[in-house]
Amino acid sequence: MKKTTILFVMIFVSFSLSMLATSGRNVMWWKSETEHFIYLYHTEVASVMTEVMGISEETFEKLSEFFGYEPEEKLIIILRGYEDYSNGFAFSSGKAVIITLGDFYPYRVDGYWFKTVISHELGHVFQLSMVNDFLKAIRPFLSRYLTPNALQPLWMAEGFAQLSSEIMNADSYDYRRLPYLLDGLSNNLLFSDSAIVDGKSPIGYEAVYNFGYAFINFLYESYGHEKLVEFLKFKSGIRGIFGISATFKEIYGKTYEELKSEFFQKMGKKYLKASGDIQEEILEAPKSEEILKLSVDNGRLFYVSLDRSNHLYNFYSEDALLYSSAYPIVDFDVKGSSAALVLLERDNEGLQTRLHVLDISRRRLKRTAYEHILRVQLINETTAVVVENEFSHQRIKLIFIDKKSHEVLLDLPDLFFNISQISLSPGARFLAVRGNYKGEKYLLFYDFLKHSEISYFSTVDFSIGGWENGHLLVASENEMGSQIFSVEPEFGKQLLLAIFPRSVLWPVCNNEKLLVVSQKEGFKIFEVVGEAEGEIVLFQRRTIQVDESEESIKGEIYEPLENLRFETLFPYFLGAGMYFEDYLSTTRLSLAAGYNPLNSSPQVLLALKSQEYFPFDIEFRLSFAGAYPDFHCGFNTPNLLDGPFYLKAGISLSFFPKLFGSQLSFGYIDYAEVIGGKSTFQNFITIKDVQSGINTMELSGSISVNWANESAQLAIGTKARAILFGNPELINFDFGKLSSDEKLALGANLSAEISLGVRNFNLLNLLYFFEQGIGGKFSFLFDGNPFQFSLTLYKFESINLYGSYPLKLCFGFSIENLKLKPYFNISF
Repeated sequence: MKKTTILFVMIFVSFSLSMLATSGRNVMWWKSETEHFIYLYHTEVASVMTEVMGISEETFEKLSEFFGYEPEEKLIIILRGYEDYSNGFAFSSGKAVIITLGDFYPYRVDGYWFKTVISHELGHVFQLSMVNDFLKAIRPFLSRYLTPNALQPLWMAEGFAQLSSEIMNADSYDYRRLPYLLDGLSNNLLFSDSAIVDGKSPIGYEAVYNFGYAFINFLYESYGHEKLVEFLKFKSGIRGIFGISATFKEIYGKTYEELKSEFFQKMGKKYLKASGDIQEEILEAPKSEEILKLSVDNGRLFYVSLDRSNHLYNFYSEDALLYSSAYPIVDFDVKGSSAALVLLERDNEGLQTRLHVLDISRRRLKRTAYEHILRVQLINETTAVVVENEFSHQRIKLIFIDKKSHEVLLDLPDLFFNISQISLSPGARFLAVRGNYKGEKYLLFYDFLKHSEISYFSTVDFSIGGWENGHLLVASENEMGSQIFSVEPEFGKQLLLAIFPRSVLWPVCNNEKLLVVSQKEGFKIFEVVGEAEGEIVLFQRRTIQVDESEESIKGEIYEPLENLRFETLFPYFLGAGMYFEDYLSTTRLSLAAGYNPLNSSPQVLLALKSQEYFPFDIEFRLSFAGAYPDFHCGFNTPNLLDGPFYLKAGISLSFFPKLFGSQLSFGYIDYAEVIGGKSTFQNFITIKDVQSGINTMELSGSISVNWANESAQLAIGTKARAILFGNPELINFDFGKLSSDEKLALGANLSAEISLGVRNFNLLNLLYFFEQGIGGKFSFLFDGNPFQFSLTLYKFESINLYGSYPLKLCFGFSIENLKLKPYFNISF
């Protein structure tokens, strides 16, 4: 049997296996419509659609009234039940994506998740897509992205989105947000451009949300609704391209800097005198690290922190670093010499959480088979209680890690109930659960002895922590701060322990000290000093009151090709093209025509591409250069293995000239902490076959390592190929700007960048200048011919356009095979 036939059989099997691969491709997508919306959702979340439709239409009505603007066509809402970094996002083209899995934000109080996230994302759509009558008339023929209101700082976009949620009574500037504002009133750097545009703050890009909400609310309350809408209408036309400075001066009669100064003065008068003092933290973590969670085991304090400068998650015991991860640590717990870590990994084509077990003494991490785990508590080193996500339906399970078996403890009523925290009592008698059902907060106790549940209801926000003498420690909202108290599970007796001047998370007792996580220029660990006594009644015993299950709305089966819509025009040589996309953004169609002055011939293009919908990706491309046609079609599988391993296969057909190709790639992609920085490793081996008049097969391999920390980046890569038989000219071998058509070729590169500091100034609030530095790249290619190389040295500037669109300018010179050339590059 020919080698090419064997490869083709392998690819065919790979296509079959892709039908079984775990990814978003395997869900059935449905489409439903209401008066103002088109909804796309998969079967697993269909039970929430009646509620979602009601919230969406109510939000549309209120935001239309508030903004004095109504979108000219139906808006698109896409619902997904997967784990993700984001909880939703929106486009100015009239589309919003909602992650149905509710989240627990340490920086703000969690309300009714669906109401909050839908109103927030629709707030983006309304504000960003708002245009004047002239642009409204021509936008359908030019581009859906013709939206001058999008030319604004990110903090402004997020401020209007959060105000939109407040209009729906789904958000407020609450006591969890307030600490960062208080810190900013005494330290102006916390609300500098570097913090609220570039995200260089102790709480990262949360400063963008925090300042944006507070400032837009200040404009709304101080100058009124009409002025705010007038501001948006002014910048919704051509004048919007000049940014926010001219608009502030025109509408408010003051510059942005003057309004910002007025904002700080008003906030200072409102909050500073009423706020209490907060003592210094007890553990001095690096300034760039924030504490995410505390846990105590046998008198030892453990915690997880986020190193924002190096994008790493660190797991500590007291001051000792036990493990550093390039993947987010979603939750953890410790029992004896074992720690359970839940990491958010990249798997197949998306993200998913997975349970890992760390041997603390050996510092060895073991990857388990348990996926989609949100929360974890260890009973012993081999048994754990976990919260599992199945397309937003959460279950509490008892798992036996080594035996790979489990039993369900609690099957939650529906997708509206979200679990944000769990805590297991010493001896594993009770499991405490913090739950949220449509904005109502519940504290549940599962009794392992009686196999029963006890539920308590709270009218205020709270956070659960550790245990002391059989009582759960809880911190709840208390005006601008928190009260810390204990709860006895069976009878619900609640005893006040202490008062703290700011919002508190994860209260624990360790060696007779009451410790909490609270904000002071980022989350840190504090010891609560001073005692308060007395019985309080915050929780009231009440069964979870669940609405009767809504009947699932399935609508009609979604077909991407039947739902293509025009998105935008794009330049094509000396001509133009039209770009179409389906509602899910999985199918893309391009039609273009133009004139190519380089070869003095007309150019025509028809391209159709489908990704992440069918079991494999499909691409068709037909183009004409004058009278000469070129036709290509390809079929590629997604990743067929669990990350970090990759197995992909594909076939391609081309006419003019006639070629049939196939390829199979096996690789490994992973992220890790190395020497205090975040590293990415990519290794691939590829077999490629091309059949024409001559049968040609190539074996190639590549290795790349990228490393970055706060002040430097380093990348090393190598690529090699060998033509096993056939004509090497049929298979391109490109390595950066270097290329080869020889049977054997080897290339390598090395690049480095070093930061020279931060400029931190802006030009008329249009261009924000941040990081600057120098860099260099060296590449060479050896294939038996004269040695090819390229050396580039450059200076770079990191610029943020309008405060929302980061770009990087590089300028310098390069030497390519002894030829000196200028070098200029723009990257986004």
